[in-house]
Amino acid sequence: MSAAGAARPRVRVTTTHLADGRELVYYDDSPEYVDGTRTRRLDDPRPLGERFAPVPTADGGTAPFVGPEMRRDPLTGDWVPMASHRMNRTFLPAADACPLCPATPGGAYSDGEIPDTAYDVAVFENRFPSLLRAPDTAPGDAERVTRPGDALDDDPYAALHAAAPAAGRCEVVCFSSDHTTSFGDLPPERVRTIIEAWADRTAALGATPGISQVFCFENRGREIGVTLPHPHGQIYGYPYLTPRTQRLLEQARAYAERTGGNLLRDVLHSEQAAGERLVLTSEHWTAYVPYAARWPVEVHLAPHRDVGSLPELTDAERDDLAVVYLELLRRADRFFVAEDGTPIPLPYIAAWHQAPVTRAGHATSPDGAPLARLHLELFSVLRAPGKLKYLAGSESGMGAWISDTTPERIAARFAELGPLHVGAPAPRPAWTPAEGAARVRSLFARTFGPTPEEVGVWSAPGRVNVVGEHTDYNAGLCLPVALEHRTFVALRPRDDDRVRLASAQEPGVRELDLADVAPGTVDGWPAYVAGVAWALREAGHPVRGFDAVVDSCVPYGAGLSSSAAIECAFAVALDDVAGLGLADDDAGRATLAAACVRAENEIAGAPTGGMDQSASLRCTAGHALLLDCRPGLSPADAATGVPFDLAAAGLALLVIDTRAEHQLVDGQYADRRRTCEEAAAALGLPHLRALADDDPGALDVALDKLTDDVARRRVRHVVTEIGRVREVVALVDAGLAHEIGPLLDASHASLRDDYEVSCRELDLAVEAARDAGALGARMTGGGFGGSAIALVRAADASRVGAAVVAAFAAAGLTAPDLLLATPSGPAGRTA
Repeated sequence: MSAAGAARPRVRVTTTHLADGRELVYYDDSPEYVDGTRTRRLDDPRPLGERFAPVPTADGGTAPFVGPEMRRDPLTGDWVPMASHRMNRTFLPAADACPLCPATPGGAYSDGEIPDTAYDVAVFENRFPSLLRAPDTAPGDAERVTRPGDALDDDPYAALHAAAPAAGRCEVVCFSSDHTTSFGDLPPERVRTIIEAWADRTAALGATPGISQVFCFENRGREIGVTLPHPHGQIYGYPYLTPRTQRLLEQARAYAERTGGNLLRDVLHSEQAAGERLVLTSEHWTAYVPYAARWPVEVHLAPHRDVGSLPELTDAERDDLAVVYLELLRRADRFFVAEDGTPIPLPYIAAWHQAPVTRAGHATSPDGAPLARLHLELFSVLRAPGKLKYLAGSESGMGAWISDTTPERIAARFAELGPLHVGAPAPRPAWTPAEGAARVRSLFARTFGPTPEEVGVWSAPGRVNVVGEHTDYNAGLCLPVALEHRTFVALRPRDDDRVRLASAQEPGVRELDLADVAPGTVDGWPAYVAGVAWALREAGHPVRGFDAVVDSCVPYGAGLSSSAAIECAFAVALDDVAGLGLADDDAGRATLAAACVRAENEIAGAPTGGMDQSASLRCTAGHALLLDCRPGLSPADAATGVPFDLAAAGLALLVIDTRAEHQLVDGQYADRRRTCEEAAAALGLPHLRALADDDPGALDVALDKLTDDVARRRVRHVVTEIGRVREVVALVDAGLAHEIGPLLDASHASLRDDYEVSCRELDLAVEAARDAGALGARMTGGGFGGSAIALVRAADASRVGAAVVAAFAAAGLTAPDLLLATPSGPAGRTA
């Protein structure tokens, strides 16, 4: 076993072997593995026999291992591997028996293929390969025709029974250790790592003696024939040229002889010129529906430069491919929708066509461009919701294709799903209410079994704070908006105090009893849920147990109140099933918010203020919420809706999730809150808001009284930030939202320098956005990671996002995620 050098600075490649001798390669992009701080597990504890060991015979002896055979079809000349051993391969296992999932920490032995408890991307030799070189098979045997049985040399039919060892290689590429995700849900930096793995394995297999062609592909969906739902693809090293490649080369040669052109390049240029079948374009790639598309959904993706294989791509082309390919898959997953508007995940095959590694693959057009030019073909058998295209008589019997649609109709549908040009990751879409409800109801049925009646579904939004950071627990002002991105809960009440919880983001069911809930008794995300039930019971409300599942499109750890969204979704659900009626008016919603704050402070252990929960429960669509956090105010006096229609002003609020994970329970948040409270006490004030309400000179007087420099800077931030909230509201009310940018800039400087809650990623996001033309930008949320916001002209949103992504790439940082903040409605029942 060995640790190889990184394929690029952000990826570490580590090679080892499984217990039966098969090769396993980890491709890591997580910083702690890239820099060597941590290493992957390299030993395989399974008691597997050596795969090439002699095999028992009927007479009690042994015989040498013999690899799979391939036979040549005398009617077509095609090679057909005979892989009867694959009949015994794993078929649609349960999630807890998936061989592609990582080992369970502290769990019992399992027959998984990857021994570590997590991985970024992993590649290993298939345990049930169609192609395999046995140890005694010499390179080139695929070219030497042999005959089965005891055929004599003078057998007149020998040429009809040509056979050879199927001496190739089959590898599995695991895209993520998360069993429930899909390729289209991965972040851009993980897709970039997968591209690195494809290129690296293409080069390795292409250099293996006897391999003629390397094929990277992914099958997704049962309809395609996938037997393992875990997100993965495969790589085949064929010992022969495949029929498709042979025919393509024949066509390309004939075209070059006839016209002097390069067939695949000219096809690309013709589609670019026509325009009507284009799907996506970027700096380095174009996706289009081919002129004679065969499948109901079919898209080809080609590089602008003449390259024959994935290893030939430059870093810039690979970076761009990660963005373009991810966007293509995300749009493909919205190509069909159900009657209720829920997107239908597209079953597809994504096939990378590369130049063969044999002499045939070196063929070029007169100008030196490879005839077998690199391109991806993505296609699906789904022709309509619930309807598949079967390869019936004409296609299967005669190889004569008949299309059920037209390429122009396919392209027109893709055009409805997003802009043609892609320069940065498309903003992360929010789920529709129907999609969110469908997700959690499906998860509920899988977790707790079907129910005679549909379980109820409730949801609550995340939030982004426009301005007013770290002011809520200082009795100050803040200005959040609710996001379209929501957390969804499917819940069924019980008649006891038992609680059973499951999440789409982690395996298993967590169970607890409400009578046992108290500070310090529940850990992890269930603390937010149990805390809400506990707080309502503490307030005298008759809350009983329940079974519930949760799923969310609010990015976790992004400083967008994913925890408050969980709390508030459960708050309105429990309010509903218990018949409390608190969610029926704003005063009752304020009561629910207070219960959620108590849950987060006392049960989850995060000493936050009340802004997040108030925003999730009390914001209204099209408005920001001006919160006055002074104690003792009535709900009506504490919250005021502020019209916040940026779109009407030609503006947009771009949220940049830096993916530097934000934590509120690691002590730094609590330290700052304690410093503020101690400073207020030293000044003889009930809270720091009192300074903000005093005359302008009161702050300077107060700062002179404080002897600790840290305390002075913390106080200065809080008081000036409250002032900035007032100024922003005044400008927005006056129709001058485009002028709030400098106030956002000042807020960031204060949070960075005085409150010291920014970080490298947040500062870079803010600087890159400003440099690209943002009107103003600042970090948002508690800090120490998480997200930044940028006020941009709507027409500039994509360009600013692209500039931020490029800046992160240049700095060697994980690519940020993007979303647009559209002021949305509060928590409530969804279905």
